[in-house]
Amino acid sequence: MENDSSEIFNKNREIREQSARSAREFVRVVETFNKVLGFKEQKRFSHRGRVEWALDKLKKNQKQLDTINNNIEIYNANMDKLSTSLQSVEEKEKKFKEKFELLLEGAHPEEVQLGIVEAEPEPEDKNSGKVVSLPLAGNQSREALMERRNKYLQSLSGVFKRLEGELQSIEKMRLEMEKAHVDISAKNDEALEKKEILESNRDQMLEEIKSLEKDLEGSIEEERILISDLEKIVRAANASLEIQEGVDHILFSQLDQPGAEDVPRSLDEHLENSSQTETDSTEEGEDQNLASG
Repeated sequence: MENDSSEIFNKNREIREQSARSAREFVRVVETFNKVLGFKEQKRFSHRGRVEWALDKLKKNQKQLDTINNNIEIYNANMDKLSTSLQSVEEKEKKFKEKFELLLEGAHPEEVQLGIVEAEPEPEDKNSGKVVSLPLAGNQSREALMERRNKYLQSLSGVFKRLEGELQSIEKMRLEMEKAHVDISAKNDEALEKKEILESNRDQMLEEIKSLEKDLEGSIEEERILISDLEKIVRAANASLEIQEGVDHILFSQLDQPGAEDVPRSLDEHLENSSQTETDSTEEGEDQNLASG
């Protein structure tokens, strides 16, 4: 009988201490999981925020790149138009210069198709820029010939002036077109440089987003693993807390007896009492060490 009493005494204390240690270990494990899961949740929010920020930055970069590409297309179209116009102006200038050379070489103005005046039925006044054609007469007087010569020279001078004016206008137009072509070409070169920078930035952003998404996926996968393992622990703990019907009757019938208020009614209270007992024992041991010292 004494052996039975000693055995049950030892088992009672042993299982209570073991249960208290298991409960403390369970709480420690759960608290660790909760702390890490909270940290992983913050990391997930942080990763997603960085990914969204990078995507927004990429979107703005792409918008700028689209604008640059559109400008480059406009610049190229304008340069093509200017090149065509310049070619046309240069051809026109060449023709006027050829006609100018013909007149200098002695060609009669009527033999040169100037393309700048229309034929008139009547002679024009001097310096009009149009050649006056007078009928020939072998028996004209010297005064009449001199007058014809003067009118011819005046008419020829007018044609030269018209040619000079046309050539000056063409040269001015050509210079303006060439300057416009140079300006647009410079803007196009600048746009191409910006495009190269934006494309480089885009490639870097894509790599950065790829890395951020990889970090996010890795963190989420770790979070899934932790959640799954914690679920297993919780399910196992809940399953182990099932009390048989007979044992349940014994437990609560004892708690209704006088003096049961001193018995811990919950796991938390039991853990608190156990923790306080360990603290008191530690302090007592320290006091004894100090006294012996």
